[in-house]
Amino acid sequence: FGSSHFCFQGQSAQVGELSLQGSAVEVMPPSSALRRLNVITHGVLASGASTHVRGPSVRTVAASDEYRPSRVLFTGGAGFIGSNTLIHMVQTYPDVTFVCLDNLSEGSCMANLDPIKGAPNYVFVLGNIASEATVRLVMEKHKVDTVMHFAAQSHVDRSFVRPIIYSETNVMGTAVLLKVAHEMGVGRFMHISTDEVYGESLGEPRDENAHFLPGNPYSASKAGAECLVRGYLESFNMPIVIV
Repeated sequence: FGSSHFCFQGQSAQVGELSLQGSAVEVMPPSSALRRLNVITHGVLASGASTHVRGPSVRTVAASDEYRPSRVLFTGGAGFIGSNTLIHMVQTYPDVTFVCLDNLSEGSCMANLDPIKGAPNYVFVLGNIASEATVRLVMEKHKVDTVMHFAAQSHVDRSFVRPIIYSETNVMGTAVLLKVAHEMGVGRFMHISTDEVYGESLGEPRDENAHFLPGNPYSASKAGAECLVRGYLESFNMPIVIV
């Protein structure tokens, strides 16, 4: 969503298999470290191509629309997918500062980020995305211009036992990030969603026009978060990319 590229220093922001340019999701050759990220790819494009995706429509985006962040708030960077993506970003784009905000709850571990420990363009902050005071302090202190929102409670089985915690993190946490990011006028907000918001596919492909049909507390909380994201997109024309 949005007409500008999501690029770093004039390059496509390759995230393992992904190249994110605006709302583009371009499949790149898979890397062993980030192979599991292919669950959020949408199609295979010719090398160098970029797309603007909203529902099933696709159009080419001009290179002059490139968006170049300088200071990124990266939530959930100590988790599995988040840490692999953050390590790649920090090592690939040394001129971009990445501020990792993570509360180190279950599924997160500081050891995941050992490869970038001490990197000059990486900062770790222990904190909760559901705390508006914390999010605002971090974003103001580090003059954040871009948000990459990976943080989420994601264990399906445990969501049946602790559904409120999942809603607090996934829904309220996203609401806080959107509010502060909008008020600060960030240049891009990337929200990592999940195919589970559409329910079980039974092997059948889904696209962005499919109805939400979450089947458990986890996917319901992610659907709620995405509804908030889409609400900010429509209400404020906020520069948002949903992956």
